[in-house]
Amino acid sequence: MRAARATRGMVSTRGFSPLTGFLNQEDYNSVVDTMRLTTGELLGIPVVFDTDREDVMVGDCVLITYKGQNIGLLHVESKYQPDKVKEASKVYGVTTLEHPAVSMIAMERGKYYLGGKLQGLDIPTRVFPCATPAEVRASLPQGQDVLAFQCRNPIHR
Repeated sequence: MRAARATRGMVSTRGFSPLTGFLNQEDYNSVVDTMRLTTGELLGIPVVFDTDREDVMVGDCVLITYKGQNIGLLHVESKYQPDKVKEASKVYGVTTLEHPAVSMIAMERGKYYLGGKLQGLDIPTRVFPCATPAEVRASLPQGQDVLAFQCRNPIHR
């Protein structure tokens, strides 16, 4: 679940601004259907926290750890079963398990998605230097537009 751990680290450092946590069901459905949060901000791929745990309920706080380090507390505001076929089709344009992201959604993600705010406890320790989004923004030239693009994989949507 390396990708899930990376996502948790990005949420805890505000790397997915304006998100302050993982998508609740309403925002998840909106992102899948329209590529926008319910508040209108653009978000092309759902940012989710998956689990198979039946005992986690709305109102619970879940401690998120990474390699023994406490990363944050997820305040569970929603627990839902996503339509993974629809998610794959709308986000990636395919439903074949030959696509690595579709395979991950279908085969690796848990039965439920949890939505809610994440209270950061500690920034994940990394073996390479990595600035937080706030540190990057502070280093940018004032009064100038800045555009960044990172393409790790083929572009979707």
